[in-house]
Amino acid sequence: MDGARGGERAADCESWTLHNEEPLYLSTVEMTATAGMHHSNWFFVPDDRYEGPDGTWACRSRNFDQGSRPSLGGVFFAQSTQVQRETQQFPPGTAVVIPPHSRIIGALHMLNASATPRQIGIDFSVRTLARSAVRTRLAPFYLEYGPLEIPPRGRSEFTVECALDERARSLTGSPLDMRFYYGLAPYHELGSLMRVTVLGGAMDGRSLYETDVRQGRDLGAHHGPAGGRERRPRCG
Repeated sequence: MDGARGGERAADCESWTLHNEEPLYLSTVEMTATAGMHHSNWFFVPDDRYEGPDGTWACRSRNFDQGSRPSLGGVFFAQSTQVQRETQQFPPGTAVVIPPHSRIIGALHMLNASATPRQIGIDFSVRTLARSAVRTRLAPFYLEYGPLEIPPRGRSEFTVECALDERARSLTGSPLDMRFYYGLAPYHELGSLMRVTVLGGAMDGRSLYETDVRQGRDLGAHHGPAGGRERRPRCG
């Protein structure tokens, strides 16, 4: 993909169809990107959705909206902001199940802040497990808070409350039934901490996920107790 000097593109999608007749048990995704691939979010969906040639295309041309598309499939990978090498690796015997006849779609944000044009690209190396080797099957989901505004030249802290049980009841009529197993925080290189904590119920106050690693290290972690200004928006 061409990145014009000083240019920004945030409305492109990239897709490839897997042509898989059987489920794939995804255990590891290794990402390598060039400078200029600011960040990207990747999903798997049924291959009869968003039909058209694989490659790069305008997201709006096929009405692709990453805010609602995971409900059709799941999350494949989330690239941390401005990271050029990153690995999503689950513990041994653990995998995300990608159903037969799936397509991978990525929503791209490209930013070339340099004074010269450059070619921008991203590559993935994927490892799967044999079905017999899988002991834990994961069902991926992601949380996003779009209106976040970070003031310049300062240190800020934000708390977002997500009423997941209420959302589950409104969509399915049943309470939320899930176990948190693995988390990945795709935050910016200036980020210093991310924590996911349970609010209410028997597990009130328990930390599900926490990371303070810097870029260049693995931001993913499987579940375990976690050893400026504050705002409290609610996520939709």
